[in-house]
Amino acid sequence: GLGLLGWHKPVIGRSILSGTVHEVMRDARSQVAVYLERRPQPWRRVLVLYRGGVHDRAAVEMGRRIAAGERVEVQVLQVAGPGAGEGAEPEPGWAEALAAGGVKLRTVESAAPEEAAVVEARRGYDLVVVGASGAWGLEPSALGTRGERLAGETAASLLIVRGYPPAAEA
Repeated sequence: GLGLLGWHKPVIGRSILSGTVHEVMRDARSQVAVYLERRPQPWRRVLVLYRGGVHDRAAVEMGRRIAAGERVEVQVLQVAGPGAGEGAEPEPGWAEALAAGGVKLRTVESAAPEEAAVVEARRGYDLVVVGASGAWGLEPSALGTRGERLAGETAASLLIVRGYPPAAEA
């Protein structure tokens, strides 16, 4: 149920999620993740970003899998829109389910989710797990010319997850 791609510098465009990676993410009939290694394993501190949608839910599930490993601290940062309030959950019992899997959850309010993600990612994480969505500046595109700030301004490795089925987000 998961295709894992290693990242390589694109021949055309500047985007992490362009070219062949875009085609795989668009056409695969399973979850797909792209791994951009900057800090090799073992990971000790992992950040998972959550805003909502099928891709972010897939990223959280990936974080739960990683948390099952030995001595890995996994933090989910849920970025809620202004006025949503601390502790806003996408479904009842979500925080408890994460905690049972060894994952910590923190919610912040921000009108700029990408900015909130960059600020948190700079706090010494080895790996950032993130859904492939526009909220994080990471959308697959054929040629890709996006700045992808999260990739450019953090030192952590990235695991970018495209949930399946993508149509479920519509």
